[in-house]
Amino acid sequence: MFALVVRIKAMKGMEGDIERLMREATEKVRGEKDTLVYDTHRKISDPTEILLYERYTDRDAWEKTHM
Repeated sequence: MFALVVRIKAMKGMEGDIERLMREATEKVRGEKDTLVYDTHRKISDPTEILLYERYTDRDAWEKTHM
C-alpha cells in the first residue's frame, strides 16, 4: 500500500474555489484503477487549510495510473 497526505494552503477568499476544484478531481480519481482512498478535508478552525489524503494499492499504481 502507498499513501500520501497533502496539505494545501489556499489564499484567503479562494477556499471555496479550491474546494470545488478538489471535489471535481476527487470524482475522477476515485474511478482510477488501484485507488483505494482519495478524500479532501478542510480544517474547521482555518478553512484556508485543505488536506488531501490519498491511498493506492502500491507506489507503482500512484506513479503510473494516477500521475
